[in-house]
Amino acid sequence: MLRHWMLISLFFAGSANAQDDELESLASELIALRGEVEALHDAIEVKQQDHRNRVSGLAQRKAELDALIQRQDLEVEKLEKSLAEMRTETDVVNEEVSRLAPAVRGAIDTILAQVNQGLPYQTVERRQELQTIATKLDAGEITAGKALQQVWTFIEDELRLSRENALYRQTIAIDGEEYLADAIHIGMVMLFFRTGDGRHGFAERTESGWVYRVAEGSDASLISTLFEDFERSVRTGFFELPNTLPGSTQ
Repeated sequence: MLRHWMLISLFFAGSANAQDDELESLASELIALRGEVEALHDAIEVKQQDHRNRVSGLAQRKAELDALIQRQDLEVEKLEKSLAEMRTETDVVNEEVSRLAPAVRGAIDTILAQVNQGLPYQTVERRQELQTIATKLDAGEITAGKALQQVWTFIEDELRLSRENALYRQTIAIDGEEYLADAIHIGMVMLFFRTGDGRHGFAERTESGWVYRVAEGSDASLISTLFEDFERSVRTGFFELPNTLPGSTQ
């Protein structure tokens, strides 16, 4: 009987030890699982904080963009207002400038007549420049204001020509024959020429227009000396020249 109780005691003791081992194993697993849960919780917290930071940053950026859009809208509104004002001013200016067209056209005609009657220095080229301005103005290719600027530039060139003496080449006509000759204009008052065959002469204004006269004797010698001086770049000083002004006695 005593032996049976001992066996029963050993059985229960063995069972108790097995339960303790199982509990310890479960406890270890629970501890491990709890560590994993806490680690996952921490990771989730980090991700959530990152997400909150990103959302906060995006919200701030959106607010900045909204403010920028508002400022740009204001700038666009100001620009549109300024553009409308400029268009109104431009319409007024264009209307005023359009009234200048007849006056500018009349000025071109007056200057063109002076070119035709004046010293025959590159007359064809100067006349063509004026006629081009007039043609563009009449066709509406340029405004009256633009045409006026170009006419004023032409007048400045004419004033410059009246103050300078220059050696150049141009076509002249002698007794109906055309020659490419060296020419010197003294301001816009006198013009002397030298042909390739050695003749010297001057432009003379007559009742029917300008003609080219061949000089002889001392007049030819004076003109020849003038060309020699100009070719040596002597453009200023005292020059003895034939008197070719209208009404003079040769």
